Amino acid sequence: MAGRNNEVVHLSHRNMHYVMVLSAVIMTLFLFYIDEGYYDFRWMQDGGNWLAFIIYVVILFAAQEFLYYIISKVFRSPVPKVVIIIAGLILGIWTCFQIFTAL
Repeated sequence: MAGRNNEVVHLSHRNMHYVMVLSAVIMTLFLFYIDEGYYDFRWMQDGGNWLAFIIYVVILFAAQEFLYYIISKVFRSPVPKVVIIIAGLILGIWTCFQIFTAL
């Protein structure tokens, strides 16, 4: 992020976790919004869908955390946080697809 006078503002680890949770929730809301072609939020009326929503958020967040941990340990140079967030979401969606198509 750019701050005043073109200074670079770094996210702390704590704030990075907040950003990852928020991005996982937003992505899951989008996925549930487009689910089954309804393009609305009728899914919120069913308690079972909320359980699936939480499972998706946890998987997407865990994938982001995994990549954040691995990349921070392997690479000494700073990797842009947005790359970790997007790659984590892609990994999480792929993981959800693998889990739920196997059932």
